[in-house]
Amino acid sequence: MEKTVSMAASVKDPLSPSRSITVPPSPTAAPAETAQDMDMSLGKVPPKADRLKDSEGQNILKLCGESDWQPRFLCITSEFLVIAHPGKDEISDKIPLHEVSGSDRLVGHGDDVIAIIISTMENGYNGGRQYIFQMETEEIFNDWDSFIELQAAICYKLHHKKSRIEELRYRARELIKTPTWQYVFGFIIISNFIVNIGQACIAVPSVIGGNESSSSSSHERALYDNDLQWFDDRPSVPISSLSPVSRMFSAFPRYSSFFSFRSTEETSAETTANQAGGTTSGESTGTGESTGAEENAGESNSTSTSETVSSSSSQNDQIFLTFDIIFTALFAVELAINLFGNWYSRFIRSGWSVFDFIVVIVSIVSLCVPDGPTWILVLRTMRIFRILRLFNKMRALRTIINALLKAIPIVGQAFIIMMLCVFVFAIVGQDLFQDLNPNKFGNFKVSLYTVFEICTLDLWSVTAESVKDPKYGSDDVDPTSAIFFVVLIVACVWILIPVVVAVLVDNFSMSCRAEEEQAIIDEENERMKRLGISKAKAHSPIQPLLESLSKFKNSEDLGNKIQSLFKVLDCDLGGTLSFQEMADGLRKMNFSPAIMITQDDFARMTRYGEMCDEEGCLTPEQVGVILSVACLTCSGKF
Repeated sequence: MEKTVSMAASVKDPLSPSRSITVPPSPTAAPAETAQDMDMSLGKVPPKADRLKDSEGQNILKLCGESDWQPRFLCITSEFLVIAHPGKDEISDKIPLHEVSGSDRLVGHGDDVIAIIISTMENGYNGGRQYIFQMETEEIFNDWDSFIELQAAICYKLHHKKSRIEELRYRARELIKTPTWQYVFGFIIISNFIVNIGQACIAVPSVIGGNESSSSSSHERALYDNDLQWFDDRPSVPISSLSPVSRMFSAFPRYSSFFSFRSTEETSAETTANQAGGTTSGESTGTGESTGAEENAGESNSTSTSETVSSSSSQNDQIFLTFDIIFTALFAVELAINLFGNWYSRFIRSGWSVFDFIVVIVSIVSLCVPDGPTWILVLRTMRIFRILRLFNKMRALRTIINALLKAIPIVGQAFIIMMLCVFVFAIVGQDLFQDLNPNKFGNFKVSLYTVFEICTLDLWSVTAESVKDPKYGSDDVDPTSAIFFVVLIVACVWILIPVVVAVLVDNFSMSCRAEEEQAIIDEENERMKRLGISKAKAHSPIQPLLESLSKFKNSEDLGNKIQSLFKVLDCDLGGTLSFQEMADGLRKMNFSPAIMITQDDFARMTRYGEMCDEEGCLTPEQVGVILSVACLTCSGKF
């Protein structure tokens, strides 16, 4: 068995003739998986289960060039007309059915030629190219012609329906990104938080207005009565001197009792009533009957006060419930728009979007089930976390939070060291002082809590005095406890805690800089997108291809990749590549963004035609030279 050896050649750089480079050898065969590894293949021929129609058993020829008819295998799926070489699994070309602009019969090639012309859209996947296929009989021609027209019409309607939905999703995404949208919902979130604070400030204890049977309920009732007495003893000020906020809250009974002062007229009227009551009491002579009447009057006043407070509480609850429904509805609308615009992968990949989804769902569930088990109360309490959604609306806050989250994993390593040190001191303290002070070092859990308390420097001297050996007097120092507490404070408080903080600050500052740099890059990409300039076009028209090729292991691997690429581009198996073949082939590959080259780009790559043959096409060797130079330059290995 003969062994073929390919030697690398040294040629001049086509982009700079003064330089020479070593071009990888062009292998006679490339690994079958190379094209797929580079994501440059058009894919495999679909299995029979996915085909709506195929040309098995039929002799179909494709016109390549002016008069070169070559055999091809055709099959139609729900989206594409697939073209392949007979007996091969690789797709050589495909036509999206929704881009088929028409099909007709070929004329001018003789009466014995029965061929169908398939035209494609100018700005579509195939760039307005026409495909001509010769059929064996009229029956086969009519069958393919009618089937292609039917499927093309169906796919056209479905595609345009999807296109309208995609356009609406794009508009929804752009709406969410606008500063106006961010500021409006930021204001709504802050307003909701203020309402939650107000609700917490004027919340009435549930014991008020009920039958208190326990001593704790009576105690709470007494505390609440003292609070009411304190509010009744407020200083007297005229209503005209109240602030606008106090006047606003004075419209509600319960609000006015907390947020406004009593007027001078109210105070004067109450003072006159008290004096009149005092005179009547002084003139009374029956002690027993008077005492009973006073007790009954007190109970009546207490019942009346409870009923008034309960009524005010019900009104306030209804007001806050209305606010909650309004805010929840607004947040639900925002979530629906976000879901529609970023469905599905974009939404799931965004941690802030997932957080918004959880918070809004929790709010809706708590509203739908007003009274229920304890977990419903927990959900209702979680509504206060809606203020955290503000971080997603304001870029500066979002940058800080993202930087902090990125710094936490690195800080965790230093934190683990500190926790290990704390655990060690907790075990040592339990062994040394368990008998001297069981309340502080009786077991590991108590000892651990005591060590945490000492690390906060909260009354650590009192704890140290409590574990002092009794044989030492008040003026003496217990060496054991002294060494323990001094080493603990120096190691944990003076050294480890500052180290953790220093690591956090350092990584936080680096993460902030990275976030700012990423924000600048995103703004630049957005600006280039608005101007219609892709990132690839800013460097090279075939930049995505070069980035894929630049991942080669050695010169032989690069040669294999280029050879595999050439076979994919040369769909007609002509042995050369024209501009049209290269442009169509690169555009159809799975690169993001798609590669679109022009005649000027092709001219620059071929040194304005000097590297092309007489027909203006490129041979495999010339393609290898062009792509090798560009790839080595892109990878920095030149």
